[in-house]
Amino acid sequence: MLQKMRLIIMACLLLGAMPLVQAMKVYEIVSEGGDNLEGLKRALSSGGNVDDYQMFDYNKSTALQQAIQKKNFGCAQYLVEQGAAFEPNEIAYTAQNPYSEGRFNVVKAMLEKVKGMGKDVQKKYITDDLICRATSSGSPEVVNLVLGYFPKNEWWGTSYSSSPLMSVMLASITGDQAKAVVQALVEQAKKDGEKDNFLKIVYTVGKVGDEVIPDQTALAWSIDKQQDKAAVYLIEQGAPPAADMMDAPTAWTTALFDAAVMGLEKTIEAILPKISGADIKTITDAMGKTLLHYAAQKGHDKLVTYLLSKGADANLKDKDGKTPLTLAQELLVSKKTLHRGEVTVEAFTDFIEQPKKLQQAMEDFSKSLHTLKYSLGQGKKISEEKKVKKEWEKDPVTGEMREKKKK
Repeated sequence: MLQKMRLIIMACLLLGAMPLVQAMKVYEIVSEGGDNLEGLKRALSSGGNVDDYQMFDYNKSTALQQAIQKKNFGCAQYLVEQGAAFEPNEIAYTAQNPYSEGRFNVVKAMLEKVKGMGKDVQKKYITDDLICRATSSGSPEVVNLVLGYFPKNEWWGTSYSSSPLMSVMLASITGDQAKAVVQALVEQAKKDGEKDNFLKIVYTVGKVGDEVIPDQTALAWSIDKQQDKAAVYLIEQGAPPAADMMDAPTAWTTALFDAAVMGLEKTIEAILPKISGADIKTITDAMGKTLLHYAAQKGHDKLVTYLLSKGADANLKDKDGKTPLTLAQELLVSKKTLHRGEVTVEAFTDFIEQPKKLQQAMEDFSKSLHTLKYSLGQGKKISEEKKVKKEWEKDPVTGEMREKKKK
């Protein structure tokens, strides 16, 4: 009887251990490369646990977390669909990283699960952090996906840390990628019937250390963060450059010079029509500085070249008696910006010297052409002089005609 009881206890222990063995197998499968979805399905059908975790890991990383980390997105999506648990920050983390179709599908599966939860639980998942991280990914596809799960007008954020627009400005994405994400946000605001209000939001930063950062609009931030294409798009959509637009010409003029400081050629072109009578060559600020002064002072060689091509005067003096060329030369002697100074001075020099170089090139070409023609003419003359008239005679032996030998 005792022996029989021992056998029963051992059987129970073994049977109880089977799910644990299968669970460990689930974690092992998703930890490997290759996105072994079929292997995962077999493990789960054999009693594996979708919420398996690494038993000897201090952080207790789950199978789902491991699958996402290893980029086994097919396995991750399947685990979510089979009921694997996940925290709000796990959706945000997955949405934040660079776009791929597999990652997109995992985020979508997670959001579908959240959609089926109660409203109070949904609020824990559908947060400012989620949309901000989605925008910093640089993927308009992910941004549009996430926006589709937000209640109307509850995704804006008005502080520096809670705004998706600010996340674009702070992220490492630039150019067309940044513009595409900003466009996705503006289009959603348009669908909500709130585009104008959305573009007028003033973002609060407060103090950073001992410095008080002024409140600014999205357009002002895009200029400050050198997001040239995003700034142009915002201008086209009617975004204001400042919170107070009572004095619109002054606000736009300030934005114009800010764009020059940041070297934003396209933004300057977009702002100029907003200022009545503004001339790119002569418009000045309170210090008497032109756009060219600031471009030269900051070492923006491409903008310098552009402004010079538009007729900006390199010798126009500001209230301190300094010309753009003087400022570029001062930049040149600064050790911290030596290279930029060299490039900027070269931009002035190249532009100023360009007509001379062109004229010299044309003269050189003309001389070369003349020399070539003379050489060809002389060669032909010499060739003709070298031609000697051949004399023929009859071979007395063969009777054939042959060249007469010189005596």
